[in-house]
Amino acid sequence: DYIIHALNQYQAGARKDLERLTAEYREVQAQIRTSGPRYAALTQPEPLTAARIQQEVLDDETVLLEFALGETQSWLWAVTTSAVISVALPAERDLEAAALSLYAELTARQPRGRELSTAYAKRVAAADRRLGARAMTVSRMLFGGIAEQLQGPWRDKRLVIVAAGALEYLPFGSLPLPAVAGQAVAKVPVPLITHHEIVGVPSASV
Repeated sequence: DYIIHALNQYQAGARKDLERLTAEYREVQAQIRTSGPRYAALTQPEPLTAARIQQEVLDDETVLLEFALGETQSWLWAVTTSAVISVALPAERDLEAAALSLYAELTARQPRGRELSTAYAKRVAAADRRLGARAMTVSRMLFGGIAEQLQGPWRDKRLVIVAAGALEYLPFGSLPLPAVAGQAVAKVPVPLITHHEIVGVPSASV
């Protein structure tokens, strides 16, 4: 009983200390925001709402594309000055597997230790043969749900992309433009960079 009583007293004291320190921390944050708003904006950024992003960040020539990866389902959020579109994507493991496979093909020309020249040439040739198909697969997975917009009202607009996880390895500008449902796949894929300026940012708020 004595030990239990002592533990209870210790927990109560620790809880009070935590509450006091938390209050002091919040007070310091408030003082920083008041005395140095520019510094506070850098060190204590507040996430922007979709409405503020539309009003303060985007212009009519820019589309924000933000990816959120989930264990069972992922999402693509597309934001313009007048609309917010959500597109369901495959699970995180499927997206990351596809992205890393494409990354492996894109980096196949990097030497590997003491690899023989014949082995190197064979490996690079095999990667080149797979590259187009894997790039198209990734493009469909990520952008298939907004293919009509990319080829229609968003054509030639700037795409500001917030990637996540293994998607950050992707050179989005080199991905082929996904085909609209029912549309024949182009014999010569057109990369996104042909019609869009691609900008990568760590977050919409940043």
